Amino acid sequence: MRGFDFTMSIIPESSDKFPPVMLKGHAFVHADLFFAHTMSLTYRFRFDGADAGVYDMMQKRCPALTDHIINFLSTYLNAEHWSESENEGVTTESKINTETELHIDKIWFDKDGNYLTKDPESMIIKGEGRGFDNVALRYKEFIYRNCRYKFHAGIIDKISHKWYSMTHPMTVENDSHYAMVDIWEDVQHPTKDSEIPDLFAENTGISEKAIIDHIRNWHKPELIGMMTLYPNEWVYRDANDYDEVCGEDIAIDNDDLVLAGSNVSMVIGTYGRREDDEDAMTDWVKHLKGMRKVYQVSWQEYLLILQIVLAKKHVVGLAKEKLVALSMTARGSKSLELIRQNAEMGMRLTRMIIQLDLLKYSKFASHKVMFDRTTRRLNLDHDTTELKDIMDMADNGLRNLSDYKSVRSDYILTAVLAVLSIVSALGLMFQKLEMPFIKLKEEPKLFGIFNVNEAVTIDIVMNAVTASIILAVLIIGAWITLKLFNIIFRR
Repeated sequence: MRGFDFTMSIIPESSDKFPPVMLKGHAFVHADLFFAHTMSLTYRFRFDGADAGVYDMMQKRCPALTDHIINFLSTYLNAEHWSESENEGVTTESKINTETELHIDKIWFDKDGNYLTKDPESMIIKGEGRGFDNVALRYKEFIYRNCRYKFHAGIIDKISHKWYSMTHPMTVENDSHYAMVDIWEDVQHPTKDSEIPDLFAENTGISEKAIIDHIRNWHKPELIGMMTLYPNEWVYRDANDYDEVCGEDIAIDNDDLVLAGSNVSMVIGTYGRREDDEDAMTDWVKHLKGMRKVYQVSWQEYLLILQIVLAKKHVVGLAKEKLVALSMTARGSKSLELIRQNAEMGMRLTRMIIQLDLLKYSKFASHKVMFDRTTRRLNLDHDTTELKDIMDMADNGLRNLSDYKSVRSDYILTAVLAVLSIVSALGLMFQKLEMPFIKLKEEPKLFGIFNVNEAVTIDIVMNAVTASIILAVLIIGAWITLKLFNIIFRR
Protein backbone atom coordinates (compact mmCIF):
# COMPACT_ATOMS: atom_id res chain seq x y z
CA MET A 1 0.00 0.00 0.00
CA ARG A 2 1.08 3.59 -0.43
CA GLY A 3 3.12 4.79 2.56
CA PHE A 4 3.88 8.20 4.01
CA ASP A 5 6.73 10.46 5.13
CA PHE A 6 7.30 11.13 8.80
CA THR A 7 9.32 13.31 11.13
CA MET A 8 9.47 12.82 14.88
CA SER A 9 11.39 14.94 17.39
CA ILE A 10 12.44 13.31 20.65
CA ILE A 11 13.35 16.05 23.10
CA PRO A 12 13.89 14.70 26.61
CA GLU A 13 14.98 16.61 29.66
CA SER A 14 18.58 17.81 29.52
CA SER A 15 20.82 14.77 29.79
CA ASP A 16 24.19 13.90 28.29
CA LYS A 17 23.24 10.20 28.23
CA PHE A 18 19.99 10.82 26.40
CA PRO A 19 20.39 13.66 23.88
CA PRO A 20 17.56 15.06 21.76
CA VAL A 21 17.28 13.66 18.24
CA MET A 22 15.03 13.85 15.20
CA LEU A 23 13.82 10.74 13.37
CA LYS A 24 13.11 11.30 9.72
CA GLY A 25 12.22 9.04 6.83
CA HIS A 26 9.55 7.19 4.89
CA ALA A 27 7.20 4.49 6.18
CA PHE A 28 6.43 1.60 3.83
CA VAL A 29 3.01 0.02 4.44
CA HIS A 30 2.20 -3.61 3.60
CA ALA A 31 -1.15 -5.39 3.95
CA ASP A 32 -1.08 -9.20 4.11
CA LEU A 33 -4.05 -11.55 4.38
CA PHE A 34 -3.34 -14.84 6.14
CA PHE A 35 -5.67 -17.74 5.35
CA ALA A 36 -8.64 -15.53 4.44
CA HIS A 37 -9.20 -14.57 8.05
CA THR A 38 -6.40 -12.49 9.57
CA MET A 39 -5.17 -9.18 8.16
CA SER A 40 -1.66 -8.04 9.01
CA LEU A 41 -0.71 -4.39 8.45
CA THR A 42 3.00 -3.61 8.77
CA TYR A 43 4.44 -0.11 8.90
CA ARG A 44 8.15 -0.36 8.08
CA PHE A 45 10.11 2.71 9.21
CA ARG A 46 13.56 2.52 7.70
CA PHE A 47 16.56 4.59 8.82
CA ASP A 48 19.38 3.87 6.44
CA GLY A 49 19.17 6.18 3.43
CA ALA A 50 20.59 9.58 2.59
CA ASP A 51 17.43 11.30 3.85
CA ALA A 52 16.03 8.66 6.18
CA GLY A 53 17.92 8.51 9.43
CA VAL A 54 18.53 9.93 12.88
CA TYR A 55 19.75 13.52 13.26
CA ASP A 56 20.84 15.72 16.13
CA MET A 57 19.62 19.24 16.64
CA MET A 58 22.36 20.47 14.30
CA GLN A 59 20.92 18.32 11.47
CA LYS A 60 23.90 16.00 11.58
CA ARG A 61 23.47 12.24 11.43
CA CYS A 62 23.89 10.57 14.80
CA PRO A 63 23.17 7.14 16.32
CA ALA A 64 19.86 6.33 17.99
CA LEU A 65 20.08 5.05 21.55
CA THR A 66 17.91 2.31 23.00
CA ASP A 67 15.71 4.90 24.74
CA HIS A 68 15.18 6.73 21.45
CA ILE A 69 13.83 3.52 19.90
CA ILE A 70 11.62 2.89 22.95
CA ASN A 71 10.28 6.43 22.73
CA PHE A 72 9.53 6.00 19.04
CA LEU A 73 7.71 2.70 19.63
CA SER A 74 5.66 4.28 22.43
CA THR A 75 3.49 5.97 19.78
CA TYR A 76 2.35 2.49 18.73
CA LEU A 77 2.65 0.30 21.83
CA ASN A 78 2.91 2.66 24.81
CA ALA A 79 6.13 2.77 26.84
CA GLU A 80 6.39 2.02 30.54
CA HIS A 81 7.87 4.99 32.38
CA TRP A 82 7.51 7.25 35.39
CA SER A 83 6.76 10.85 34.58
CA GLU A 84 7.97 12.00 37.99
CA SER A 85 8.99 10.69 41.40
CA GLU A 86 8.87 12.17 44.88
CA ASN A 87 11.57 11.67 47.50
CA GLU A 88 11.40 13.43 50.90
CA GLY A 89 9.01 16.01 49.52
CA VAL A 90 11.17 16.81 46.49
CA THR A 91 9.61 16.04 43.11
CA THR A 92 11.98 14.92 40.38
CA GLU A 93 10.74 14.79 36.83
CA SER A 94 11.68 11.89 34.61
CA LYS A 95 14.30 12.39 31.92
CA ILE A 96 12.13 10.30 29.61
CA ASN A 97 9.61 12.51 27.88
CA THR A 98 7.08 10.47 25.90
CA GLU A 99 5.02 13.49 24.89
CA THR A 100 5.87 13.11 21.24
CA GLU A 101 5.07 15.20 18.20
CA LEU A 102 4.84 13.01 15.14
CA HIS A 103 4.50 14.78 11.80
CA ILE A 104 2.94 12.71 9.01
CA ASP A 105 3.26 14.03 5.47
CA LYS A 106 1.99 12.82 2.11
CA ILE A 107 -0.53 10.33 3.48
CA TRP A 108 -2.85 9.24 0.65
CA PHE A 109 -5.89 8.27 2.74
CA ASP A 110 -8.32 10.68 4.41
CA LYS A 111 -9.86 10.16 7.85
CA ASP A 112 -12.71 8.09 6.33
CA GLY A 113 -10.34 5.75 4.52
CA ASN A 114 -10.91 7.17 1.06
CA TYR A 115 -7.93 7.02 -1.28
CA LEU A 116 -6.75 10.42 -2.49
CA THR A 117 -5.69 10.58 -6.10
CA LYS A 118 -4.12 13.99 -5.59
CA ASP A 119 -3.28 16.44 -2.81
CA PRO A 120 -2.21 14.04 -0.04
CA GLU A 121 -2.88 15.16 3.51
CA SER A 122 -0.63 15.94 6.47
CA MET A 123 -1.14 15.15 10.15
CA ILE A 124 0.42 16.26 13.43
CA ILE A 125 0.01 13.79 16.28
CA LYS A 126 0.80 15.17 19.72
CA GLY A 127 0.64 13.79 23.23
CA GLU A 128 1.42 10.57 25.04
CA GLY A 129 0.34 7.03 24.34
CA ARG A 130 -0.63 5.35 21.10
CA GLY A 131 -1.03 8.40 18.91
CA PHE A 132 -0.21 6.32 15.84
CA ASP A 133 -3.71 4.80 16.07
CA ASN A 134 -4.96 7.85 14.15
CA VAL A 135 -2.82 6.78 11.19
CA ALA A 136 -3.69 3.09 11.46
CA LEU A 137 -7.41 3.89 11.42
CA ARG A 138 -7.14 5.41 7.95
CA TYR A 139 -5.62 2.28 6.49
CA LYS A 140 -8.08 0.03 8.30
CA GLU A 141 -11.03 2.09 7.05
CA PHE A 142 -9.73 1.76 3.49
CA ILE A 143 -9.37 -2.02 3.81
CA TYR A 144 -12.87 -2.48 5.24
CA ARG A 145 -14.39 -0.26 2.55
CA ASN A 146 -12.60 -1.68 -0.48
CA CYS A 147 -11.22 -5.14 0.32
CA ARG A 148 -13.67 -8.03 0.66
CA TYR A 149 -14.15 -11.68 -0.13
CA LYS A 150 -15.14 -12.63 -3.66
CA PHE A 151 -18.67 -13.77 -2.98
CA HIS A 152 -22.11 -12.76 -4.20
CA ALA A 153 -23.76 -11.08 -1.22
CA GLY A 154 -27.51 -10.64 -1.25
CA ILE A 155 -29.24 -7.33 -0.76
CA ILE A 156 -30.08 -8.22 2.85
CA ASP A 157 -26.41 -8.98 3.64
CA LYS A 158 -25.33 -5.69 2.11
CA ILE A 159 -27.91 -3.74 4.09
CA SER A 160 -26.91 -5.54 7.29
CA HIS A 161 -23.23 -4.81 6.68
CA LYS A 162 -24.00 -1.16 5.94
CA TRP A 163 -26.08 -0.84 9.12
CA TYR A 164 -23.35 -2.53 11.18
CA SER A 165 -20.73 -0.13 9.78
CA MET A 166 -22.92 2.86 10.67
CA THR A 167 -23.69 1.69 14.21
CA HIS A 168 -20.20 0.36 15.08
CA PRO A 169 -17.44 2.97 14.59
CA MET A 170 -14.10 1.69 13.36
CA THR A 171 -11.51 1.17 16.08
CA VAL A 172 -8.08 -0.45 16.52
CA GLU A 173 -8.35 -0.97 20.27
CA ASN A 174 -8.98 -4.72 19.99
CA ASP A 175 -6.33 -5.30 17.32
CA SER A 176 -3.08 -7.06 18.17
CA HIS A 177 -0.12 -4.66 18.30
CA TYR A 178 3.42 -5.85 17.79
CA ALA A 179 6.78 -4.28 16.97
CA MET A 180 9.92 -5.69 15.37
CA VAL A 181 13.20 -3.82 15.83
CA ASP A 182 15.62 -4.71 13.04
CA ILE A 183 19.24 -3.59 13.64
CA TRP A 184 21.86 -4.73 11.13
CA GLU A 185 25.58 -3.98 10.83
CA ASP A 186 25.10 -0.42 12.09
CA VAL A 187 25.15 -1.44 15.76
CA GLN A 188 27.77 0.56 17.67
CA HIS A 189 29.35 0.49 21.11
CA PRO A 190 30.73 3.89 22.22
CA THR A 191 33.72 3.81 24.59
CA LYS A 192 35.66 6.36 26.59
CA ASP A 193 38.88 5.32 24.84
CA SER A 194 39.80 8.02 22.36
CA GLU A 195 41.82 5.54 20.30
CA ILE A 196 38.87 3.09 20.01
CA PRO A 197 35.70 5.23 20.11
CA ASP A 198 33.62 2.30 18.83
CA LEU A 199 34.28 -1.15 20.28
CA PHE A 200 32.45 -2.78 17.35
CA ALA A 201 34.32 -0.89 14.64
CA GLU A 202 35.78 -3.02 11.89
CA ASN A 203 39.30 -1.78 12.55
CA THR A 204 39.25 -3.30 16.07
CA GLY A 205 39.34 -6.81 14.62
CA ILE A 206 36.39 -8.01 16.70
CA SER A 207 34.49 -10.83 15.00
CA GLU A 208 30.77 -10.91 14.31
CA LYS A 209 30.27 -13.72 16.84
CA ALA A 210 32.17 -11.75 19.49
CA ILE A 211 29.89 -8.74 18.91
CA ILE A 212 26.75 -10.83 19.49
CA ASP A 213 28.28 -12.56 22.53
CA HIS A 214 29.25 -9.21 24.04
CA ILE A 215 25.75 -7.75 23.57
CA ARG A 216 24.05 -10.83 25.01
CA ASN A 217 26.40 -11.25 27.97
CA TRP A 218 27.19 -7.67 28.99
CA HIS A 219 24.13 -5.65 27.99
CA LYS A 220 21.26 -7.68 29.40
CA PRO A 221 19.60 -4.70 31.16
CA GLU A 222 19.42 -2.79 27.89
CA LEU A 223 17.95 -5.82 26.10
CA ILE A 224 15.39 -6.25 28.90
CA GLY A 225 14.43 -2.60 28.52
CA MET A 226 14.09 -2.98 24.77
CA MET A 227 11.89 -6.08 25.03
CA THR A 228 9.64 -4.53 27.69
CA LEU A 229 9.77 -0.90 26.46
CA TYR A 230 11.10 0.02 29.89
CA PRO A 231 13.46 3.02 29.46
CA ASN A 232 16.84 3.42 31.10
CA GLU A 233 15.43 5.80 33.72
CA TRP A 234 14.76 2.66 35.74
CA VAL A 235 18.32 1.73 36.63
CA TYR A 236 17.34 -1.42 38.51
CA ARG A 237 16.60 -3.63 35.53
CA ASP A 238 17.92 -6.93 36.83
CA ALA A 239 20.15 -8.92 34.49
CA ASN A 240 18.99 -12.10 36.25
CA ASP A 241 15.59 -11.67 34.56
CA TYR A 242 17.12 -11.88 31.10
CA ASP A 243 16.20 -15.54 30.46
CA GLU A 244 12.57 -14.98 31.44
CA VAL A 245 12.09 -11.69 29.59
CA CYS A 246 14.24 -12.20 26.48
CA GLY A 247 14.55 -15.98 26.27
CA GLU A 248 16.80 -17.99 23.99
CA ASP A 249 18.41 -16.79 20.80
CA ILE A 250 16.00 -17.85 18.06
CA ALA A 251 18.61 -17.55 15.29
CA ILE A 252 20.76 -20.60 14.59
CA ASP A 253 23.67 -18.46 13.34
CA ASN A 254 26.10 -17.32 16.01
CA ASP A 255 26.54 -13.93 14.31
CA ASP A 256 22.83 -13.00 14.76
CA LEU A 257 20.77 -12.30 17.86
CA VAL A 258 16.99 -12.72 17.52
CA LEU A 259 14.78 -12.25 20.58
CA ALA A 260 11.00 -12.54 20.66
CA GLY A 261 8.53 -11.49 23.34
CA SER A 262 4.82 -11.02 23.73
CA ASN A 263 4.82 -7.52 22.20
CA VAL A 264 8.31 -6.87 20.80
CA SER A 265 10.89 -8.82 18.85
CA MET A 266 14.44 -7.67 18.29
CA VAL A 267 16.82 -8.69 15.52
CA ILE A 268 20.51 -7.78 15.70
CA GLY A 269 22.53 -9.02 12.75
CA THR A 270 26.11 -8.61 11.68
CA TYR A 271 26.55 -10.50 8.42
CA GLY A 272 26.57 -7.19 6.55
CA ARG A 273 29.78 -6.39 8.45
CA ARG A 274 31.65 -9.45 7.29
CA GLU A 275 35.02 -8.71 5.78
CA ASP A 276 35.23 -8.72 2.04
CA ASP A 277 36.64 -11.98 0.81
CA GLU A 278 37.43 -12.56 -2.82
CA ASP A 279 36.71 -16.27 -2.38
CA ALA A 280 33.34 -15.69 -0.71
CA MET A 281 30.34 -17.04 -2.56
CA THR A 282 28.11 -14.08 -1.65
CA ASP A 283 28.68 -10.35 -1.49
CA TRP A 284 26.79 -9.89 1.77
CA VAL A 285 26.84 -6.10 1.76
CA LYS A 286 25.36 -5.96 -1.74
CA HIS A 287 22.87 -8.69 -0.90
CA LEU A 288 21.72 -6.85 2.21
CA LYS A 289 21.17 -3.59 0.34
CA GLY A 290 19.14 -5.43 -2.28
CA MET A 291 16.94 -7.06 0.34
CA ARG A 292 16.30 -3.75 2.06
CA LYS A 293 15.30 -2.11 -1.20
CA VAL A 294 12.70 -4.79 -1.96
CA TYR A 295 11.34 -5.70 1.47
CA GLN A 296 12.22 -2.61 3.58
CA VAL A 297 13.52 -5.07 6.18
CA SER A 298 16.76 -6.98 6.42
CA TRP A 299 15.37 -10.41 7.27
CA GLN A 300 12.14 -10.88 5.35
CA GLU A 301 12.01 -14.63 6.05
CA TYR A 302 11.86 -14.14 9.80
CA LEU A 303 9.32 -11.34 9.50
CA LEU A 304 7.04 -13.75 7.62
CA ILE A 305 7.59 -16.46 10.24
CA LEU A 306 6.77 -13.95 12.96
CA GLN A 307 3.60 -12.81 11.16
CA ILE A 308 2.36 -16.41 10.81
CA VAL A 309 2.92 -17.12 14.51
CA LEU A 310 1.20 -13.88 15.47
CA ALA A 311 -1.73 -14.69 13.15
CA LYS A 312 -2.08 -18.07 14.85
CA LYS A 313 -1.92 -16.48 18.30
CA HIS A 314 -4.53 -13.91 17.23
CA VAL A 315 -6.88 -16.67 16.03
CA VAL A 316 -6.57 -18.53 19.34
CA GLY A 317 -7.19 -15.34 21.31
CA LEU A 318 -10.21 -14.47 19.17
CA ALA A 319 -11.65 -17.95 19.75
CA LYS A 320 -11.37 -17.43 23.51
CA GLU A 321 -13.31 -14.18 23.21
CA LYS A 322 -15.99 -15.96 21.16
CA LEU A 323 -16.31 -18.65 23.84
CA VAL A 324 -16.72 -15.99 26.52
CA ALA A 325 -19.44 -14.29 24.48
CA LEU A 326 -21.13 -17.64 23.87
CA SER A 327 -21.14 -18.52 27.56
CA MET A 328 -22.62 -15.13 28.46
CA THR A 329 -25.58 -15.66 26.10
CA ALA A 330 -26.14 -19.28 27.11
CA ARG A 331 -28.82 -18.52 29.68
CA GLY A 332 -31.22 -16.88 27.25
CA SER A 333 -30.68 -19.19 24.28
CA LYS A 334 -31.83 -22.64 23.31
CA SER A 335 -29.41 -25.33 24.41
CA LEU A 336 -29.48 -27.16 21.08
CA GLU A 337 -28.69 -23.92 19.25
CA LEU A 338 -25.78 -23.20 21.59
CA ILE A 339 -24.41 -26.71 21.11
CA ARG A 340 -24.64 -26.24 17.34
CA GLN A 341 -22.82 -22.87 17.49
CA ASN A 342 -20.09 -24.27 19.71
CA ALA A 343 -19.62 -27.29 17.44
CA GLU A 344 -19.39 -25.13 14.31
CA MET A 345 -16.92 -22.77 15.97
CA GLY A 346 -14.81 -25.74 17.08
CA MET A 347 -14.67 -27.13 13.54
CA ARG A 348 -13.83 -23.71 12.08
CA LEU A 349 -11.09 -23.16 14.64
CA THR A 350 -9.61 -26.61 14.04
CA ARG A 351 -9.47 -25.93 10.30
CA MET A 352 -7.74 -22.58 10.85
CA ILE A 353 -5.21 -24.05 13.30
CA ILE A 354 -4.32 -26.76 10.78
CA GLN A 355 -3.89 -24.14 8.06
CA LEU A 356 -1.67 -22.05 10.31
CA ASP A 357 0.63 -24.99 11.05
CA LEU A 358 2.87 -24.38 8.04
CA LEU A 359 6.03 -26.20 9.05
CA LYS A 360 5.69 -28.67 6.18
CA TYR A 361 5.68 -25.79 3.68
CA SER A 362 8.94 -24.28 4.92
CA LYS A 363 11.70 -24.40 2.36
CA PHE A 364 14.65 -24.58 4.76
CA ALA A 365 15.18 -26.54 7.94
CA SER A 366 16.54 -23.41 9.64
CA HIS A 367 13.18 -21.69 9.10
CA LYS A 368 11.40 -24.63 10.74
CA VAL A 369 13.68 -24.34 13.76
CA MET A 370 13.01 -20.61 14.02
CA PHE A 371 9.27 -21.19 13.64
CA ASP A 372 9.34 -23.70 16.52
CA ARG A 373 11.43 -21.44 18.72
CA THR A 374 9.24 -18.40 18.07
CA THR A 375 6.11 -20.45 18.79
CA ARG A 376 7.65 -21.61 22.04
CA ARG A 377 8.70 -18.08 23.04
CA LEU A 378 5.21 -16.68 22.42
CA ASN A 379 3.74 -19.52 24.51
CA LEU A 380 1.42 -20.52 21.70
CA ASP A 381 1.21 -24.20 22.64
CA HIS A 382 0.03 -23.22 26.12
CA ASP A 383 -2.61 -20.91 24.62
CA THR A 384 -3.82 -23.68 22.30
CA THR A 385 -4.02 -26.21 25.16
CA GLU A 386 -5.85 -23.69 27.32
CA LEU A 387 -8.33 -23.03 24.51
CA LYS A 388 -8.95 -26.76 24.11
CA ASP A 389 -9.64 -27.07 27.84
CA ILE A 390 -12.03 -24.11 27.69
CA MET A 391 -13.85 -25.64 24.72
CA ASP A 392 -14.19 -28.95 26.57
CA MET A 393 -15.57 -27.13 29.59
CA ALA A 394 -17.99 -25.23 27.36
CA ASP A 395 -19.14 -28.48 25.73
CA ASN A 396 -19.73 -30.12 29.11
CA GLY A 397 -21.55 -27.05 30.36
CA LEU A 398 -23.80 -26.91 27.32
CA ARG A 399 -24.61 -30.61 27.59
CA ASN A 400 -25.41 -30.20 31.29
CA LEU A 401 -27.61 -27.24 30.39
CA SER A 402 -29.37 -29.38 27.78
CA ASP A 403 -29.92 -32.21 30.30
CA TYR A 404 -31.22 -29.75 32.88
CA LYS A 405 -33.67 -28.24 30.42
CA SER A 406 -34.82 -31.74 29.46
CA VAL A 407 -35.48 -32.63 33.12
CA ARG A 408 -37.23 -29.34 33.65
CA SER A 409 -39.44 -29.94 30.62
CA ASP A 410 -40.34 -33.37 32.10
CA TYR A 411 -41.50 -31.68 35.31
CA ILE A 412 -43.51 -29.17 33.32
CA LEU A 413 -45.13 -31.98 31.33
CA THR A 414 -46.07 -33.77 34.55
CA ALA A 415 -47.62 -30.57 35.91
CA VAL A 416 -49.62 -30.12 32.70
CA LEU A 417 -50.89 -33.67 32.92
CA ALA A 418 -51.91 -33.10 36.55
CA VAL A 419 -53.81 -29.96 35.57
CA LEU A 420 -55.52 -31.85 32.75
CA SER A 421 -56.52 -34.55 35.25
CA ILE A 422 -58.11 -31.91 37.49
CA VAL A 423 -59.92 -30.36 34.56
CA SER A 424 -61.18 -33.80 33.58
CA ALA A 425 -62.46 -34.35 37.12
CA LEU A 426 -64.24 -31.01 37.02
CA GLY A 427 -65.76 -32.01 33.68
CA LEU A 428 -67.08 -35.17 35.24
CA MET A 429 -68.52 -33.15 38.06
CA PHE A 430 -70.35 -30.58 35.96
CA GLN A 431 -71.38 -32.48 32.87
CA LYS A 432 -74.87 -33.99 32.55
CA LEU A 433 -74.55 -37.64 33.65
CA GLU A 434 -76.71 -40.36 32.13
CA MET A 435 -75.82 -43.07 34.67
CA PRO A 436 -78.77 -45.31 35.76
CA PHE A 437 -78.40 -44.90 39.51
CA ILE A 438 -78.71 -41.11 39.13
CA LYS A 439 -82.26 -41.65 37.75
CA LEU A 440 -83.53 -43.44 40.88
CA LYS A 441 -85.56 -40.45 41.92
CA GLU A 442 -87.09 -39.96 38.48
CA GLU A 443 -87.94 -43.60 37.64
CA PRO A 444 -87.53 -45.77 40.77
CA LYS A 445 -89.75 -48.51 39.34
CA LEU A 446 -87.05 -49.39 36.79
CA PHE A 447 -84.89 -50.62 39.69
CA GLY A 448 -87.69 -52.50 41.49
CA ILE A 449 -88.20 -49.76 44.08
CA PHE A 450 -91.81 -48.73 44.53
CA ASN A 451 -91.35 -46.84 47.83
CA VAL A 452 -90.54 -43.19 47.17
CA ASN A 453 -88.82 -42.72 50.56
CA GLU A 454 -86.39 -45.55 49.82
CA ALA A 455 -85.56 -44.02 46.46
CA VAL A 456 -84.83 -40.62 48.00
CA THR A 457 -82.58 -42.16 50.64
CA ILE A 458 -80.54 -44.08 48.08
CA ASP A 459 -80.26 -40.97 45.92
CA ILE A 460 -78.91 -38.90 48.81
CA VAL A 461 -76.34 -41.54 49.70
CA MET A 462 -75.15 -41.84 46.09
CA ASN A 463 -74.82 -38.07 45.70
CA ALA A 464 -72.81 -37.84 48.92
CA VAL A 465 -70.42 -40.61 47.82
CA THR A 466 -69.95 -39.00 44.40
CA ALA A 467 -69.25 -35.56 45.92
CA SER A 468 -66.73 -37.04 48.38
CA ILE A 469 -64.84 -38.79 45.60
CA ILE A 470 -64.70 -35.64 43.46
CA LEU A 471 -63.59 -33.52 46.43
CA ALA A 472 -60.81 -35.98 47.25
CA VAL A 473 -59.61 -35.93 43.65
CA LEU A 474 -59.54 -32.11 43.64
CA ILE A 475 -57.56 -31.94 46.92
CA ILE A 476 -55.00 -34.54 45.80
CA GLY A 477 -54.62 -32.86 42.37
CA ALA A 478 -54.12 -29.43 43.91
CA TRP A 479 -51.51 -30.80 46.36
CA ILE A 480 -49.56 -32.52 43.54
CA THR A 481 -49.68 -29.38 41.38
CA LEU A 482 -48.34 -27.16 44.17
CA LYS A 483 -45.49 -29.58 44.85
CA LEU A 484 -44.53 -29.75 41.19
CA PHE A 485 -44.53 -25.99 40.69
CA ASN A 486 -42.53 -25.55 43.89
CA ILE A 487 -39.86 -27.96 42.57
CA ILE A 488 -39.80 -26.25 39.14
CA PHE A 489 -39.43 -22.71 40.42
CA ARG A 490 -36.86 -23.78 43.00
CA ARG A 491 -34.70 -25.16 40.17
